[in-house]
Amino acid sequence: MRSTAPWSPARTAALSALWSASSLQWFVLLPVLLPQRISQLVPPDARGGALGLLLSLSALIPLLLPPLVGYGSDRWGMRWPLIAAGSALDLAGVLWLGHAHSFMALLLSLLVVQLGSNLAISPYSALIPQLFPADRRGSASGALAAAQLLGDLLGGAVVLAVHGTAARCSVIALGLALGSALSLAALGGRAEGRPLLPPRPALWLFSDRAFLLLFLSRFLFGLGEYSVQPYLQFYLAQVVGRFQLGPLLLRSPAAATGLLLVVLTLAATFSSLWAGRRSDRWGRIPLLRWAGWWMAATALLLLLARSFGAVLAVAVLFGVGYGAFASVDWALGSDLLPDRTRLGRDMGLWHISLVAPQLLEAPEGRLFDLGNRLAPNLGFAWLFGIAALSLWLAVFLLGRIAPRSPAARPGW
Repeated sequence: MRSTAPWSPARTAALSALWSASSLQWFVLLPVLLPQRISQLVPPDARGGALGLLLSLSALIPLLLPPLVGYGSDRWGMRWPLIAAGSALDLAGVLWLGHAHSFMALLLSLLVVQLGSNLAISPYSALIPQLFPADRRGSASGALAAAQLLGDLLGGAVVLAVHGTAARCSVIALGLALGSALSLAALGGRAEGRPLLPPRPALWLFSDRAFLLLFLSRFLFGLGEYSVQPYLQFYLAQVVGRFQLGPLLLRSPAAATGLLLVVLTLAATFSSLWAGRRSDRWGRIPLLRWAGWWMAATALLLLLARSFGAVLAVAVLFGVGYGAFASVDWALGSDLLPDRTRLGRDMGLWHISLVAPQLLEAPEGRLFDLGNRLAPNLGFAWLFGIAALSLWLAVFLLGRIAPRSPAARPGW
């Protein structure tokens, strides 16, 4: 698949629209809507385990599906039909989730959302390395990071301005419809080519040392994120309790979580705009290593925050590191793919590295409940400590990569 039309900034932004819509969806679902529904359906001493089980079971789909769908799009030679079908299924699952009133219905609807989302995003992930040359991937990755952060900001607006599960899910569905339409229009149906060669066995990828180290480090980045994000709403409810900043008083932990993540996203936006432009010249790995150290330190700082203002300040600091990570994440993955003829499958495997940590949510949720039963808020200390350790290990592995692309050169 190789487009003949030039990739102007406007066309690149349109291509990124689906990523905005996906980011909006997961911003609302993961840290806000799902914990809120679990709080309404499950007793307090079992909420961590229930949320962890929900996330772990739903993570089986993004663990298994992306390389298979990517392989299919490589063999077929087309990606847009899968993107269109997956977006439609995702939209239907979100609307069902908005009317789920039991744990089982919540789980089943979330599985449909995961199925549709991964059916669309798996071939979509291959577009950056396939359509952009190496010296423009940093800018293209920066555009995706900006699109992700825009989706997060819109998600925050949905949480703060729209009330009720069904209404929020309806807005998510509208975003998915618009985002997929814009991205498909940017492809224009002309970005098609001959079917690619049958791929080598998928496990061949992991014999490539650079790709293996990148996969493991990205897994650890994901583990650091998912050890904190799903439990933010519980932290605000159990530790902070009152959500006031000057004259602003929020009434619910869900609204406070939404504002917290908006503040984090605004900080990440400024950071990503700077880091995305610099990565093509300075290298991806130095920026990612710095981001990992910074995010690990701020994850531990969160344990010291007891007021809503202090939590918001930590969110600003964390957002600075997260924005740098998001801005170069896709570019480094594209740089280190060892085989340019198998992009769909290989980017699908790369995508697994960030969602596979959700499989650990079930034991982490039980650990959270156990810790809080042993001592007040001990469960939060355990999970946030796991997050910091994971991020530091990710930094260590990044330093061991000897990349093929000069743009990804190691430093520091």
